Amino acid sequence: MSFFPISACCLKGRDLPGTPRGVMQPVSLNDKRTVARYYTSPQDGVKDPKAALVLFADVFMFKIPNNMIMADMLADKLGIPVYVPEYIPHAASPGIIDPLTESYPGAHANKSWFTTIKDVFTCAPKVIGVLYSNRASVIVPKCQAAVEEVKLEGYDKIGAIGYCRGGGMIINLLGSGKTSLDCGVILHPSPESTSLVKAINKPTQWHIASDDHFFTAQKADETVGLIKKNGVEAESDVSRKAFEETHEKAVDFLSKYLFG
Repeated sequence: MSFFPISACCLKGRDLPGTPRGVMQPVSLNDKRTVARYYTSPQDGVKDPKAALVLFADVFMFKIPNNMIMADMLADKLGIPVYVPEYIPHAASPGIIDPLTESYPGAHANKSWFTTIKDVFTCAPKVIGVLYSNRASVIVPKCQAAVEEVKLEGYDKIGAIGYCRGGGMIINLLGSGKTSLDCGVILHPSPESTSLVKAINKPTQWHIASDDHFFTAQKADETVGLIKKNGVEAESDVSRKAFEETHEKAVDFLSKYLFG
């Protein structure tokens, strides 16, 4: 049995193949940069020097190379620079909640209560620490600052893509109306308030996991409906589609609003 209703992808780390090729840009008062970030650019040259993408990572940040590898991939696909702000002060360690999350429905169906309770007491302090350090009051201001610092680089259009907690950050930024973002792709987001969703007035694309305890297919449909009432495009996709296919859809969407 599974004790915590936390989606398996949230705190399970699995490395993608490849080696990051970009560079870390640390905090720099001279460069007016208050949030460190990973920066990467397309291998075949920049398609549009006035457009950029901000990738909001999941809770692992740079503990595993995935977010940097995906940034490299997106830079090549879109032909623009990609920035990954280090907005999480204390990133999660991969696998800290493996004993409590199901890789597939019913994975822990035969697990005893004794084993479950033991796993809870082992994992809970680590999970609580991650959740507390990633609370919105701490990380949303860092995300806001990171986007505005990218804007100061001279870009006219800035898109965003976010995974898990990073998807939640896009909801917070677009819902606040205090951001230079022009569009956003949100994948498997953390749950955020309905009032934020209702306030989104920029184009968004949502990718929802088929087995997500927090963000169900029904909630995805309701979310898209709320945003469309503001007269802007919103679409959702609930499936087990492969990593590559999901990102192809994201690239098409971002291209439409960054280059259109």
